[in-house]
This record gives sequence, structure tokens and C-alpha cells, in this order.
Amino acid sequence: MSRFVFVGRMVQGDVHKAQPQRKDQRTGALKFRKDGSPDCPFYVALAIPKDPAKRLVIPGVPDYDSQRALIDQDARTSWPQFFTGQRPPNVQFDLALPADCNNPKFANKIIDGDGYDDQGKPYSRYDGWAGCWVIKFQNGYAPSVQAWVVNHVDPMRPGAAPYTGWLDFDKMGRAVKCGDYISVGGSCESNKSTESPGMYMNFDTIGFEQEGELIVQSGGVDANEALGSRGGAAPAGNAAPAATPAAPAAGAPTSPTAAPYDGYRAPTTAGAAPTPPVTATTPPPPPAGPQMTAAAQYTYDQYKASGWTDDQLRAGGLMV
Repeated sequence: MSRFVFVGRMVQGDVHKAQPQRKDQRTGALKFRKDGSPDCPFYVALAIPKDPAKRLVIPGVPDYDSQRALIDQDARTSWPQFFTGQRPPNVQFDLALPADCNNPKFANKIIDGDGYDDQGKPYSRYDGWAGCWVIKFQNGYAPSVQAWVVNHVDPMRPGAAPYTGWLDFDKMGRAVKCGDYISVGGSCESNKSTESPGMYMNFDTIGFEQEGELIVQSGGVDANEALGSRGGAAPAGNAAPAATPAAPAAGAPTSPTAAPYDGYRAPTTAGAAPTPPVTATTPPPPPAGPQMTAAAQYTYDQYKASGWTDDQLRAGGLMV
């Protein structure tokens, strides 16, 4: 077992939050640790450019090639039967596997970012993977997350001397995001699996190195992966018809300057709803007060001023 330190860009995972509980690949049952707690590992994928000139170099930290040689040697020591140098003919090997590895399925946790997965899908579909070696690290417990500070002044300790050295990152008032550049410290050891032989890349320490462009990790089903790309054009005979705006109903209000719809919107409660428009098919409201008939020659008020009662008006057919 060897200790390692790799420096690169975090392209998957979360150093502060555990992943969902794992499941058995054969039975689908949830996994638990020996102590009975849910198996929710911490996971990080680190991308390291294949071109040495594009790598982030930290003074005092070993380079990628020297650390890669350490873990490759651990693999040879743990699984000598898979490192004879005699590869079977007509078998495709991932470029991330050592040249003397004869098992194309050996899990060394290093992936060619320009290669393809078991389903034939390119790894380059993931942001930040193309042109890189991608190393997958995992641990059952939260790693220590540190940042190197120079002349750091602790606001909670007035008068204390400035501090230079490693500092717990949670005291920096921010979090490491996917896309930042980090150093990963841990150990490499055999997984001792006869079904899927390979190596564990266990990480226990994270060092924040510098800011990087945020990588948004998507969840759920990707439509392009589920349905396939259409290349920007619909198949012949499958073109969607052009939308023809429907004519507004008679009397219905129109809004030629309304903003385009951009998603779900909650109903508004500001103000009062407008009154419905009056159309030819909508009868006018009945007039207020007594209704006179066509036989009446005077208004209701004029009859009342002359002493007529409502009963007399109705009896004379002058009022309904």
C-alpha cells in the first residue's frame, strides 16, 4: 500500500457531502457497513491533463508521473497474474491501463477521458474530462478539507499572531465546489475481489489549491442520452407544423405586448379581476328599480308624485 498525492481539477463528486447509499449491483439491495450504518461513500473524480504543460504544478508536491508509477507498482504487486505483458490479441485496452496489464477489465480507478465506457459512450461528454486522465477516489468517511494560508488573521482571536500553514477549510467561510483545483491525498491498495479485480483509491485529505470554473453536475435522465441526438433537423415527414395563432374570441381582450412565457408562474393576487366584456350574446343586466310597461306615458317618479301607489300602477297595467 502506497501513499499518494495527486493535483488536478475536481470534475465530479463532493468533498463536503456523501453520495447516496450504494446498492448491490446484482441484487439491487441497499448496502451497509460492518457497523450497520448506511454505505454512503464520499466520492471525487480528479482530472489531470495528459499534456504536462497544462497541469497545475504545486511547489513541493510530486508530479503526476511519479505518483502514477507508485500505484501501478502496487497493482503489479497485488495482482502479478495480470501483469505479464502478454495481452490477448484483438482485445481493446483502455489507454489508462499500464502497458504490461493483460486484463482489459482491471479496475485501477484511472480513466482515459477521451475513451469510452462499457456502453460505448464517450467520457468526453462529461465537462472537464476530454484530454485528461481522470482518477476516481472514494472513502467511507468525510475527508479532511484544508487550505494553505499565508499570514492568516483569525478574526475570533484578536491580537493573535498571523498564521501560515494548513487551515480547516470550513473556517474560510466557503466550500470547495466542483470545478475547483485541489490536491488529493490518500492510499492505494488491492480490492481483493475475484469478480472485479483492481485497486482501491482511498482518499482522506483534500487541499484546496485554486478557484476553477463551476461544473454543474446534472441529475436525472439526460434526454440526449435517453433518446439520442437529432442533429438539429427533424427526419423527413416528421417536421412539426408551423403554429398558426388562433383568432381571439369576440370581445376577448388581447395583449400584443405580453411577455413571452418562460416557465411556471404562480397566480397573482394583486388588484381586482376585470369585468367580463359585453358581447352580442351576453344579455344586458336588468335595470334597477320598478319596471314600467309600454302603456305608461309617464315615468315611475312622475306617477308617484301624482299620488299613484304601486298596486294602482300594477292594476292599471302601467307597471310590472
